[in-house]
Amino acid sequence: MKYYLGIDGGGSKINLLLFNENYELVHEGVGGGVTASYLELSVIRENMMAAVRSLTEPFHGERIKVERSFGVLIGPADILNECLATAIDTPSFEGRDEGYMYLLAGGLTDKGGVALSGTGDGAVLINGRSNIYHTGGYGSYMGEDGSGWWIGNRGMFAAVQMIDGWGPDTKLKDYLFDYLKVTNRRGLIPAVYHNADGIPHHSLIASFARFVGKAANEGDEAAIAIIREAGILMAKKMIGLYKINHADLKDFPMYACGGAWKSSPIMLEACNEYLAEHAPGAVVRYGIFDPIVACVIERMLEDGKDPRQYEAFLRQQYGKYLVNI
Repeated sequence: MKYYLGIDGGGSKINLLLFNENYELVHEGVGGGVTASYLELSVIRENMMAAVRSLTEPFHGERIKVERSFGVLIGPADILNECLATAIDTPSFEGRDEGYMYLLAGGLTDKGGVALSGTGDGAVLINGRSNIYHTGGYGSYMGEDGSGWWIGNRGMFAAVQMIDGWGPDTKLKDYLFDYLKVTNRRGLIPAVYHNADGIPHHSLIASFARFVGKAANEGDEAAIAIIREAGILMAKKMIGLYKINHADLKDFPMYACGGAWKSSPIMLEACNEYLAEHAPGAVVRYGIFDPIVACVIERMLEDGKDPRQYEAFLRQQYGKYLVNI
């Protein structure tokens, strides 16, 4: 039996997915974040080793032979290879484009568009693994409009404006205090800029997006406005992406991928309302699976199979990675 290792590593965690030649799930491993711009290399190494240990635990010290290790890694590949080598016999890690993997997992296809709103942002047009065009992804100093960071940042803005008496009432104030574990405004600055948990500022802010979504779902007007604007911004990015690539909306279906979309269904509703007015015929849909499952989809495509014909099987095998909104 041949085995393959799928990898999805970024700022918040690294997932390892071991599957066999029949596309069946064998075991999984998970560790903390691995992005060098946020974390010390020693922390990254330990997080990668934690993932390897949890993946290989059922093998009780027996080395695993893997045909290929591949996926998305926003982190140091050399350290990953060293960590894998402690328990797994595998060729060096093969990196894949993040947008490409999101599309495979989201649409079970390698042709389409990805409206990527995770911690950061992006709009990606894909026509096979070797034909990929990106926009966005400029970082918070120059962009990230509509991303998890943007939503969390605007949510914090709204909370602070209420605290300082010049913004409307919003549940986001109480949610911000709870999230940062503070009881008054004086605790905000140290909690964000000198947080005791060592969470990178970017991640700390982006993670507040889920509370903005929660408030929006509860009818909070300030939160709804933020979530709706995020959806509209993502719609504008997708229109621009297709425009500069002269892409046909019918030939390249669009998928919403990334954790920020999970904050509230209001975001997708606003996105599609804007598209209906400004790009008739264009619709963004939620993806089916989290990106780690893309490695299985790629193997199917390499074997000449249509993953869409195996959707029921994939749902059964990888149900824990279904995108739940």
